[in-house]
Amino acid sequence: MCYFGRDARLQHKVDGVQIVVIANSQPPALHPVDVYVGNRLRAARKGKDMSQSELAQALGMSFQQVQKYEKGVNRLSASVMMEACQALHIRPESLFPDMKEGEATLLTTQIDAYPGGTELAGHYAKMSTRCRRLLLALAEIFNEDDELRPSDH
Repeated sequence: MCYFGRDARLQHKVDGVQIVVIANSQPPALHPVDVYVGNRLRAARKGKDMSQSELAQALGMSFQQVQKYEKGVNRLSASVMMEACQALHIRPESLFPDMKEGEATLLTTQIDAYPGGTELAGHYAKMSTRCRRLLLALAEIFNEDDELRPSDH
């Protein structure tokens, strides 16, 4: 049985082990890539001598929303990113950190190396931010407890 209570609590029983995870009530930390992309978006906007209000109007949203994207507080969806890039006349890849050739392939290979890795990554991508935080907390519990750590790792 698995449920979420109002107190952001997850309980689950797996192979006879009762797992209880209580999510941290503090706001989640900003992801460094979201902050980086937001900074790049801000730099591109300023480079085009465009205000947040002007970009917001082009995107059909409030300037506060653009502000949140630029600070990395809110993640840019693919569609909003494309629209912002079109409004700024820039290529989407200009917003991302430079990746060395082969880094993405190496990460995919590492995920594929473990049974269930691809499925887990697929489920993770579909989860809400809250569920991701809970799953990461659960992973930390597994890594801290030798009895829960898999022997084939």
